[in-house]
Amino acid sequence: MANIDESFRKSDRVLKRGIFLSAHQSRHVRRSRHFVVVELKERAGERKLGITASRRVGNAVQRNRVKRLIREFFRRNKSKIKNDAYFIVIAKKNSHALTYDEVFNELSRSMFKK
Repeated sequence: MANIDESFRKSDRVLKRGIFLSAHQSRHVRRSRHFVVVELKERAGERKLGITASRRVGNAVQRNRVKRLIREFFRRNKSKIKNDAYFIVIAKKNSHALTYDEVFNELSRSMFKK
């Protein structure tokens, strides 16, 4: 049985504010109905995830639910996601009502290796 690492560690997260701010200048942006995915390609050899969910998404419970679903997507599909970039996922309004499958369909188009 293969030992697949499906954890979401601190080393998998974007933690620095400067990286989130540099996402605004990035030209590698993909938009879907419920998410904006910014890819920062200058981070060669690393794959990290940052999540932003403002109050437009909903109350604290709804924002946290969306963030949990995005982290779960990243955790389960880490091996399929491009290895040479940081991804900043920005949740849009009404994204709190999505199921995991809907999150998977929207994010897989933006983050999977081609």
